[in-house]
Amino acid sequence: PNTLSTVWKLNGTTIATAVNNVDVTPAQLIAGNNTLTAFVTDNTLLSRSYLPEAGYVFSKTWTLTSATPLPLKLLSFNVKEENNNAKLTWLTAEEENVANFEIQKSIDAKSFETIGNVKAVNNKEKTEYQFFDKALLSGTSYYRLLQLDNDGKSSYSPIKALNKTDKLYYSISPNPVADLLTVAGKTDYETDITIDLIDETGRQVYQKTLNNINGDYKELIDVKALNAGVYILNLNLNNGFTKQGKIMVVH
Repeated sequence: PNTLSTVWKLNGTTIATAVNNVDVTPAQLIAGNNTLTAFVTDNTLLSRSYLPEAGYVFSKTWTLTSATPLPLKLLSFNVKEENNNAKLTWLTAEEENVANFEIQKSIDAKSFETIGNVKAVNNKEKTEYQFFDKALLSGTSYYRLLQLDNDGKSSYSPIKALNKTDKLYYSISPNPVADLLTVAGKTDYETDITIDLIDETGRQVYQKTLNNINGDYKELIDVKALNAGVYILNLNLNNGFTKQGKIMVVH
């Protein structure tokens, strides 16, 4: 039925959603035992039993064993959002004959592309690395490291997911409005904001772009020449994120 949703997790990290099967390669595994779990949730609203509001979650778990140790010890690998960027940090030990680390990114945890390189230090002690992805997208992004050795060998890190929610605060006043409409608010990072008004027929009656906004913003819109009625106000960021509200113009 169409009420079923599926999530696949490898070692606690989501590697796929909304599919009935996944391919797991040896490069995705860490040395030793790995846990692969499929979670299937039935979101039906037709049940009256004890937990209808949360759905019903069924799971199946497999243990995947990798007998080949990594060429180095990857002690940790983390991704977090910082100043609207993705900050990747990883800690290694016992590096030897390592050339560099490729940073790879994906939007579906399947098809990855290389977005950067970091040269290896080859320190047998603990070494901490970091990399910033300055092209962080809205929604969920997936990251992994590809370690390349000087002898041509390579290995992958576990996949890490980062979910980014755009933050755009705004207020509209007065509403209803007869003459000047004030649109004001705040952004958490630098972006362009395009404001437009759409009438009840779908016609755009106003548009203006505020460039390089970072922090507070304010725009006055003269609506005296507009016909009375309901309008849709859109605030569009240059990455496709949109906020929407309704206003009433009265005369």
